[in-house]
Amino acid sequence: MDPALLEALGKAAGIGGLALGVFLLIFRNIIRKNIFPRLPAESAYRVIRLILVLTFLISALGIGAWIYVTVGTASFHGAVDEAEVKKTFQQIGGTGWILLGNYDSDKGEWTFGPFFDPVHARHDVRNGLPAIGDTIKVTAARHVVILDWHTRKLERRFDRHGLDKGVIGEAEDYTPSMLGAGALVDIGDVSAGHFPGRQDVVWARVIPMIH
Repeated sequence: MDPALLEALGKAAGIGGLALGVFLLIFRNIIRKNIFPRLPAESAYRVIRLILVLTFLISALGIGAWIYVTVGTASFHGAVDEAEVKKTFQQIGGTGWILLGNYDSDKGEWTFGPFFDPVHARHDVRNGLPAIGDTIKVTAARHVVILDWHTRKLERRFDRHGLDKGVIGEAEDYTPSMLGAGALVDIGDVSAGHFPGRQDVVWARVIPMIH
């Protein structure tokens, strides 16, 4: 094996480069065995063809895995700049809900999160919760959620989380859209139903920031 070759391919194309390098080296070593003159022509042809096909398939799978890891990791962080945020909301009907955190109304403090910073408030902030019309900056990657998304799509995009449905499920309610840390959005609605002795789970229905 040639460690220098594998290192170079790994740096250039990650998993895909390593897969390609390993099978190129295997193919080269098989050729060096010089076994083909001792095989019938038909058998030698089949062996070479099989090696080429397997090399191509494994290399393609390796490159595909590298692309998946690269693109998938990038998309996990979610849309951040204004154009990306608008595109993210276009595919889900222009709005969706994100979890802002857990809030203790009795103590007037956040116990989980908050996952946003206020940017512009159109009201007097007295309880720490955002209100309709506020602009916030998302401080952690947030999945955009719509109730029963996978079965009813846009139908319930205005229904409030925690009030209209108790438990949110990834398989049922998560849309393909995601906001990244730093995204600026406007608040269209807030869901923070208060129950005595329990913390409020605060959701906000958000839209792309309007200038």
